[in-house]
Amino acid sequence: MEEQINTTRMVVRVIIEVAGYPKEHVEQVIKALVDRVKEKEKIIRSDIFEAKQIKEFWSTFTEMEISFEGMDPLSRFCFEYMPSSLEILEPERLRLDSKDFENAYNDLLGKLHHYDMNLKNTNAANLIFQKKLRELNVNPEELVKVKKSDKQDLTLKEYDNTEEVEEDIFFTKLGNKV
Repeated sequence: MEEQINTTRMVVRVIIEVAGYPKEHVEQVIKALVDRVKEKEKIIRSDIFEAKQIKEFWSTFTEMEISFEGMDPLSRFCFEYMPSSLEILEPERLRLDSKDFENAYNDLLGKLHHYDMNLKNTNAANLIFQKKLRELNVNPEELVKVKKSDKQDLTLKEYDNTEEVEEDIFFTKLGNKV
């Protein structure tokens, strides 16, 4: 007789990371994210780990154990929250109907096509922007080189004003051509 395998309920451990600046913002974002997940999912356990500084940014993560009723809710969760890893804790073995497998992969393919379209649109817009800059006799590569070198010289305290510095560099290079 074939062993019965639970095909619906799964307990999954996920890790979701958040990085950014300043530390307080990163801490607020991870707490809000965990609260949002708690509203939508059946959380068994969740822990938020202390934010650590990595160069000029702060990084933290949450580890959660969540109960899902099938592949579709798990896939939806993964697409919405983009966990950096997941581990299926229960059941030890899964039996999937071909329809569940198809749905999961079709969701994955749909998301990949969406990202591919966005990347192609961004690349096209970037090429148009570079062409317009060249028409104004501005070399786009020079703008990037200056921005990167100036950014490397900033201390952490000055990093708060990076947007202003980048804008100043851009418009100084661009001059009065716009």
